[in-house]
Amino acid sequence: MISLQPLVKIGTAVTRFALNASLPVEGLVRATVFDHFCGGVSEKDCVSTIDAMYSKNVHSVLDFSVEGKETESLFDSALERVMSLIDFAKDRPGMPFSVFKPTGFGRFEVWRKVTENETLSDKEQQEWKRIQERFHKVCKKAKACDINLLIPSVPEADPNSIVPTSSLLMSMSIGHCLAIATMNYRKFGKFDFKKFHPSGNLGAKLKTVEELMLKGNKVPFIRENIFMNNALRIMNKFNQGVLIVRNKNKKTLGIISDGDIKRISNKNNDIKKLITKNIMKKNPITVEKNMIAAEALSIMNSKKVTCLCVHDKKNQKKTLGIITIHNILNANIQ
Repeated sequence: MISLQPLVKIGTAVTRFALNASLPVEGLVRATVFDHFCGGVSEKDCVSTIDAMYSKNVHSVLDFSVEGKETESLFDSALERVMSLIDFAKDRPGMPFSVFKPTGFGRFEVWRKVTENETLSDKEQQEWKRIQERFHKVCKKAKACDINLLIPSVPEADPNSIVPTSSLLMSMSIGHCLAIATMNYRKFGKFDFKKFHPSGNLGAKLKTVEELMLKGNKVPFIRENIFMNNALRIMNKFNQGVLIVRNKNKKTLGIISDGDIKRISNKNNDIKKLITKNIMKKNPITVEKNMIAAEALSIMNSKKVTCLCVHDKKNQKKTLGIITIHNILNANIQ
């Protein structure tokens, strides 16, 4: 369902309304976008996803990323949660790792003082001792279950080394690497990405030339042997600033732009009596209809033109339509 753009827009509006009205939305979310982004709502709910990923040689880790708490009871709860996740992973070959945030086991202020070698108060010394005990319990549990622990060892980037910055970037980098590796393994291309992300800036950047081009009776086609007085009337009628010249077999021969006409008018006072084939630029720049529109824009910029002919892969000499720089920019593609 997420590949259908109208449903995405409708679902977004309905969900926003339901949240504002405090209506139950779990059924709606689970029936639409949930499976696309989430493995499950609990460890057991994730098992099928974990097993499916492992069948493709992709391992999983359940991340209990609690942090920023202030009470000992919450730190003890975080410890028990991490311990239960290690137990959950021990008999599953698809889950060789476990992870937790050190700041989930103790207060930021205690971590800051220890990092900066500041003196701890008696109370803070007891807190630090309990933090160490929690670490030992988790490490002992992980060793007994043959589970690897992933613990960031780099300091955070903020002045106090407590705000999740470096650790966040590390997690994002690992996640991106896993995503790219999975995309390569599954041969997940840009058109697959476009199918599942039809809306927003990413969807716009992946629009094809065929989606934006002018075609049919919107293309200013003219024959090769007509006088320019008739050609100029056709150009004014279509108001695209170009004319596509082709022969009787509909083979594209050339292109005439309004810039070409201005340059020739400066040299010839009687341009209306000239023949189109004597004015046109031969072999116009042409692109395949399935090209990404952003790539077509790049070609326009490099060739310093504002219009490209569009062809099918099977026949480059037959123009199916044209795409102008205005078509692309109006689609919010840059």
